[in-house]
Amino acid sequence: MIRRGLFTEEYYRDKHLAWCNEVLKPLGMQRYEVKKFYQALDGSKPPYQVTTTLYFESSEALQAVLASETSQEGLKDVVNFYEGFPDMFVGEVAYQ
Repeated sequence: MIRRGLFTEEYYRDKHLAWCNEVLKPLGMQRYEVKKFYQALDGSKPPYQVTTTLYFESSEALQAVLASETSQEGLKDVVNFYEGFPDMFVGEVAYQ
C-alpha cells in the first residue's frame, strides 16, 4: 500500500508492474490488481494513494518468491517510484 507522498505512477505502471509480469508470472503469480484511492467516505484524503494485490497460484509459490533473490530485486526497485517503503501484507481471499 502506497501512503500519501512522492509516488511516480508512470514508472510504477510502465516499469515495475511490467517487471512483475515478466519475472513473477513464471514463478506462480497469476495476476495483479491496482486500486487508486481518491477520497475517504467522509470526503477527506485517504491515507493511501494506491493498493496493489498480487495473486499467486498457492501460498507455497508466494513463500518461494518471498524467500528468493527475485523479491529482493523488486524491493530494490521501490526507490524508483516511491519515497519511503510501502506497507506490505500477506493474506488470502476469505470471501467473494
